[in-house]
Amino acid sequence: MDGHAPEAPWGRRIQALLWYGSVEVVARVVFHCESLDTATKAEADRALLRAALAGDASAPDILLGGGADVNAVDSQGRTPLARAAARGHTTVVRLLLDRGADIEARAKDGYTALLDSAQQGSNAMVELLLDRGADPEARQHHGYTALLLAVDQERPSTVELLLDRGANIEARAKDGYTALLDSAQQGSNAMVELLLDRGADPEARQHHGYTALLLAVDQERPSTVELLLDRGADIEAREHDGYTPLLLAAHHGDSATAALLLDRGADIDAREHDGYTALLLAAWQGHTGTVELLLDQGADIDAREHSELSALHLAARAGFVSTVDFLLDYGASLESVDRGAKLETRDPLGNTALILAATSSQLGTVKALLRRGADIDARNRDGHTALAMVSRIGRRAAAVMLLARGAAVNTRSHVQQSPLHLAALGGHDSILRLLLLKDVDPDARRCDLHARNNNGTCALERACGARNSAHAFMLLHRAGGEHHREELLRALAQASRHCRAKAAKALQLRLDRWGRRRELCFNRWSSR
Repeated sequence: MDGHAPEAPWGRRIQALLWYGSVEVVARVVFHCESLDTATKAEADRALLRAALAGDASAPDILLGGGADVNAVDSQGRTPLARAAARGHTTVVRLLLDRGADIEARAKDGYTALLDSAQQGSNAMVELLLDRGADPEARQHHGYTALLLAVDQERPSTVELLLDRGANIEARAKDGYTALLDSAQQGSNAMVELLLDRGADPEARQHHGYTALLLAVDQERPSTVELLLDRGADIEAREHDGYTPLLLAAHHGDSATAALLLDRGADIDAREHDGYTALLLAAWQGHTGTVELLLDQGADIDAREHSELSALHLAARAGFVSTVDFLLDYGASLESVDRGAKLETRDPLGNTALILAATSSQLGTVKALLRRGADIDARNRDGHTALAMVSRIGRRAAAVMLLARGAAVNTRSHVQQSPLHLAALGGHDSILRLLLLKDVDPDARRCDLHARNNNGTCALERACGARNSAHAFMLLHRAGGEHHREELLRALAQASRHCRAKAAKALQLRLDRWGRRRELCFNRWSSR
């Protein structure tokens, strides 16, 4: 320097010096500027931010003396104080605070210098900031205080320091989590013990009603569960859907935790809001090991939820073959067959386990149930068999299996609908073809094409009223000359009413052919 102020503007020169890492040189250039234009000031502020992060106290002191802003912010909204605090640079932090830095300045994510320090577990920095008046209850955007951040990052010494300095142990984040709830969810036993020793409420709840015990069970933390039970946590606490710790353990198939809870006296027959017991939840999720544990502990195998579904229904519908087998087998080794699940137990609509499994396309379960002797032609409350139900909703693979196992094809519901009616009504081509195949045991199970429901409608009429004329052609082709004139006329009326032109044309051709045959027969008779 020659003693004269450097020639302005200096912005680009300072930027170049910063690029090559010469923060101290920049500081001295700024200090010797008589006045800072906008570009130079921006680069001076940037130099201060960089110097604070580096931790060298001399450069920030010079930059501040040259006019740099002590509360300048980077792209994330962090001030030099926040950057120095995050790196644990206590000397720089003291300097900045002495020069008027805002101790409560917030970054874009809501973090203050204290929040950054607590999250990092920098105890010396936390103490310094608290000594200089930092707010221990300041929160970032998710509502976390310094204590909550220290707990979340498992910083036990920082947690103790904050509690000693008066931090609120029951402070809650926006999702309702307290320090104890957070530590229980993480399974941090040391932190849980520390917080309980310092007076944390073991029955505090987050927004969904979970206590520390419920969270530990939900995250499958058996050692934390045991610790909380030892410290008096409520074993029958419920979250907003009515789940107790045992119900959660059963739902997750956590047999170890379920066994612990049962040993501690948990109610095995407790139900959540939809009426599910622990056994029903375990069966629904296919947790066979947990099902076995619960049954051995005396759970009611015939318990039903509010829709009247039993454990066997739920396992069958979900396709858990091993669970179905176990429920059917249970009790055999105890010479008490009555304790096993009843094969033909029904839901409120009269559906058996076989019907539920078939309509859910759980073929493994269908096979297991049939192997156990389930009635393949059992009917529900409407008189529909498993074959009828899968024909109605188009479950072809299930229909193939049922037909191969001997399901009756001409069964009728209470309104006289056959599987063929239902397949035609639903427009399920693949099921129609399957039912109409002649090579599937034709003598025993050939479909009755003339079968009528209570409205007097046959499958052909149903098909003509459906959207796809191909169904009508299929039925006509399969029937050959079997349809009576009255059936063809009614089907033609249906096709005309629903604007099925192709079907109507095919029916008219069949009627014309029928008429020509009749005329030929009459002529032969009259010529005798």
